Amino acid sequence: MAAAAPLRRRVAVAAGVALAVLVALTRMWLGVHYLSDVVGGLCLGTAWSLLAALVAGAFPGGPAALPEREAAP
Repeated sequence: MAAAAPLRRRVAVAAGVALAVLVALTRMWLGVHYLSDVVGGLCLGTAWSLLAALVAGAFPGGPAALPEREAAP
């Protein structure tokens, strides 16, 4: 399976972050959570994602990391 193009990856990450922030803001707007709940949830989600990347070895230099890009001429 080929890796996604860098621009496509950035767009996907930006869309995911925007969705998480939008959902977090709607929780406060609806009055079902306080700011501290929302910030704690975002921190927990970020920590969970980083832990999953660590376990999968997806950080730079790890076995599941994307290959190095060749320098442009």
